[in-house]
Amino acid sequence: FGILDPISLSYFGIAFMLSTAVGLFISPIIVYLTPEIYETVEKNLEGRNKKFLRLLIIQFVVLLIPLIIVNVYLDKLLTIWLGNNINSTEISYFLIPLSISRLSISLFNLLKILFIAENKITLMKKPLILIFFIFIFLTILIYLQILNVEIYLYCWSISIFLLTLYFYFIFFTKKYKY
Repeated sequence: FGILDPISLSYFGIAFMLSTAVGLFISPIIVYLTPEIYETVEKNLEGRNKKFLRLLIIQFVVLLIPLIIVNVYLDKLLTIWLGNNINSTEISYFLIPLSISRLSISLFNLLKILFIAENKITLMKKPLILIFFIFIFLTILIYLQILNVEIYLYCWSISIFLLTLYFYFIFFTKKYKY
């Protein structure tokens, strides 16, 4: 955080709190459904992939709607929460990529549960290592001041989103099914 000045750090903190609060909104639903996912796999129920897909779509929609509402009505939300002296444009620079990453991480966590339940966790190893090295490279670029924080956050959030899409396609394609 030595990269951001104190005011930008405050804006980042506000954006992070908002995106995290929206992500916490759905976590009880997923925690409640995790045992049901494992039970579906253990019983080897017919059509379980359709059930998993439906769960993923529901989670996507349930999380996307509040994220969009928070991003669209950011000015009003900040006025109610902190008053009129906050620059919502600066917060928005951080909130948009953090919202994308919150959505991606939430979907990724559900996909991780599905991969573990289906005993396909080894398919996640190489892409995760690749993304880890990409994040290290991006972090080096930000400390060398080649990237600014906003570009870093967008690269980070888009990378996580693409990784989540990749795992989605791996999980639901016939090539990797048993």
